Amino acid sequence: MRMTGHNVELTEGELEEIAAQHEAGTWPGHTSTPIPGRPRLCDEELETISFRLGASRIRAVDDAADRLGESRSQFLRRAVDQALEGVTSNG
Repeated sequence: MRMTGHNVELTEGELEEIAAQHEAGTWPGHTSTPIPGRPRLCDEELETISFRLGASRIRAVDDAADRLGESRSQFLRRAVDQALEGVTSNG
């Protein structure tokens, strides 16, 4: 017996039958077509913005992003969102 991701117990034979149906295109379950590429970050087209920072500031950004488990881009996007939120709520 094996547990699926939905906590359903299936025997090896049942798994083999499902696999055979899936490969033959006769499986009655839900399937979806994979969407190539990375998931969209937002509903609008993204544009690139670049600016210069000193090497020590870049290291500080990277260290902070690492501590939070984020990429540099994720960290900077969040920082911009927080800054914009502060500006709009104060003005």
